[in-house]
Amino acid sequence: MNLTEIYNKGFRDTPDKIAVICEDRTCTYRELEKNSARFASALKSLGVKEGDRVGLLMDNSLEIIFAFFACFRLKAIAVPSRPNSPADELIFSANHCGVKLYLADGDLIEIMDGVKAQADTIEEVYAVGETTGDSTNFPSFSLLLQQNGDAEIPLPDTPPDTPAVIFYTSGTTSKPKGVTHTHRSLRNAAVNRCHSLKHTAESKFLTSSFLCHASAMTIILLPMLNCGGTAIFMDKFRAEKFAEMIYRYQVTNVVSSPYQWREVIDKGLLDKKTEHLQYATSGGNTVPLDLRQDFLELTGVPLTSGLGMTECGGYMGAFSKNHPQQALGSPIWNTEVRLLNSAGNDVRQGEIGEIVIRTDSMMKGYWNDPENSKKAFSGEWFHTGDLAKQDKDGFYYFAGRSKTTIIVGTSNVAPGEVEDVLDAHPKIKQAVVVPVPDPLTVQALFAFIQLKDENETMPEKELAQYASEHLTKHKIPKYWHFTDKLEVSGILDKIDRKLLTAKAEKLI
Repeated sequence: MNLTEIYNKGFRDTPDKIAVICEDRTCTYRELEKNSARFASALKSLGVKEGDRVGLLMDNSLEIIFAFFACFRLKAIAVPSRPNSPADELIFSANHCGVKLYLADGDLIEIMDGVKAQADTIEEVYAVGETTGDSTNFPSFSLLLQQNGDAEIPLPDTPPDTPAVIFYTSGTTSKPKGVTHTHRSLRNAAVNRCHSLKHTAESKFLTSSFLCHASAMTIILLPMLNCGGTAIFMDKFRAEKFAEMIYRYQVTNVVSSPYQWREVIDKGLLDKKTEHLQYATSGGNTVPLDLRQDFLELTGVPLTSGLGMTECGGYMGAFSKNHPQQALGSPIWNTEVRLLNSAGNDVRQGEIGEIVIRTDSMMKGYWNDPENSKKAFSGEWFHTGDLAKQDKDGFYYFAGRSKTTIIVGTSNVAPGEVEDVLDAHPKIKQAVVVPVPDPLTVQALFAFIQLKDENETMPEKELAQYASEHLTKHKIPKYWHFTDKLEVSGILDKIDRKLLTAKAEKLI
């Protein structure tokens, strides 16, 4: 079961249909097969074989997709890195998993001089596309394609549990971990997604995320190729371009981050001429209520949220139109979910517990890291670190991360629960709650508040009174700070709680 076979239906039934769009470049299913085979032929000429790790430092492009499938065809293992990765991260991942060869975009390749010098296993780095700046030290992959890209590379017999990709996590609390996915797990992630969202050959999915991330592969690229649809990517996010692509390509499914959606809406780039749009979602765990309301009013389509992890892809989302507006929804097809307390027992309905899951899209483990691989599982159940509660109708609501749980006295407080209450206030655009040290209660709650109207003020006493009407005493923030901007980080512009926590400690 080689993962390259995932686009067989599209290649067989509609070879001249567009399979992938990157910015303004298109690729049919026939061209996807041809170019993936050519990339595989070129890599094979360099001695790449089964089990070899191939590093990819590339922006969103057709070429990174060809490189992925070339690795799958050779049973090599792709190791993608973020385009803005610092040298230290590239050196660590290369040494940790033993990258043999790197393909890097010409405009990103300068950093590879230092990386290659400090990564013992890298034999060569090839420049994909045109080089820029003074970097002329690396040979051209385009030239290699011309010279060695025509040998026929038939699909090998590939055991399902053969490693296909190693995605390195961000490593905010420790050294990055190499999440290892197999041909089986990635294929199952695509099938599960197609089933849950009822994807068909008419589906067109647009995202602002990067192909070096597991989300873009497991939620957009592979599901679209599996159903014979069209996967659409940008090279980098620009609000005007993103909105223009929604309408130009008549997309049926779209995903972006909350901050990116807010920019699109505030610039007046959306309207109700979206009859083609069936499903819109937002990367990250929660979507502010005012953003959901604005999006629904403008498009007539709900803006949903969901949960996912590099380790298994998306595992929960709003796949039913009758889900409550602030609910995450329900587990993806072929995925089991439980909510456990700290003792490892199932919580009662309405109580907050850690989400543990069992699914056939789960990673094989962390590369060369048996200790963390063992810690992540209890038998077949994977501990996500996400917290949630379930209502009587079976819908789940996000309540934060177990690692972000705040200890107030002898009680645990999930920041997400407090934030949901504050976000529901008509004057509040978004609230973020972080911990600060407290001599009496170990930790106290510090709330950053962003108001909808930047020119408006709001007395702290009014906020505290509002919070007391909806929260028990230990869940009411002790400190309040109004801000016109919340710190974010990463490609998806997620709230940077670590940075905000440090800021809060300085403020008190």
